[in-house]
Amino acid sequence: MLSDDEWGKLIRDAADRRPGSVKALEYRREPFATFAAPPLLACSDGHEYWVRFLSTRDGCSPVQRMPQAGGMVTDHVVGSLARILAPDAVPKTKLVHIARELIEAEFRLETACEGQAHGSRNASTNCSGRLSFTHESYTRLSMNRSRVADLAVLYGLALANDHQVIYQMGGDPIVFSVDHGHFLPGGPCWSAASLSGAGAGALDPIVVGECELTAAELDEPLDRLESLVANDIADCVAAPPEEWFFPDSDRIALARYLWLRRDAILQARA
Repeated sequence: MLSDDEWGKLIRDAADRRPGSVKALEYRREPFATFAAPPLLACSDGHEYWVRFLSTRDGCSPVQRMPQAGGMVTDHVVGSLARILAPDAVPKTKLVHIARELIEAEFRLETACEGQAHGSRNASTNCSGRLSFTHESYTRLSMNRSRVADLAVLYGLALANDHQVIYQMGGDPIVFSVDHGHFLPGGPCWSAASLSGAGAGALDPIVVGECELTAAELDEPLDRLESLVANDIADCVAAPPEEWFFPDSDRIALARYLWLRRDAILQARA
């Protein structure tokens, strides 16, 4: 287990290679009725993203973990982990820069703060609303089995408190996991103390149970978890920008939490 100083160095080095942002260009769609309420914005890389941003209602320079900023941090970290552990089951995440010019031109963004926001790429032009893992037995279909197995590991690693999945409609009902802002012990207002008191990591019992996953189906995602190294975790906890209120001490606590849960899940496998 790395010391806090060692984790701190890895995270600072990872921040230097943090992926750049795309620019929000146009408002495309009203948000769904969720806690985060992210609108759909067209961005400079040619993709559309559901974007959650700091709000002028809470202050654009948070000095403590407010629910919106905390949810953005968590969503971005989980999205970064998903690139490694569940690359097909979670839409790609990206930092999205919202410019003052767009806010002034689009009245529906009047409460948005200028700066970096969390973007989740639009999974499909035709998706269901929030549904369960058991809806219409879609997760029993062959194209979804590896996806839900990946999610059992990702959800167990981060500790899922809010299981939200949607399905692509109008074709194969492919499952996607979305809106991870309430993951981690304590949800959007998690703290180093809530992380340390969370207990040992385990595969997510809801996903494993409702999808009736077998040991064979979990082998590949567990192998992927085993390949997750300290530098990968540092990259993930360094991904959110400093302006979302994510001090170094909390980044180190989260890195340690993820590493310990990784080890516990792998030990249970053995």
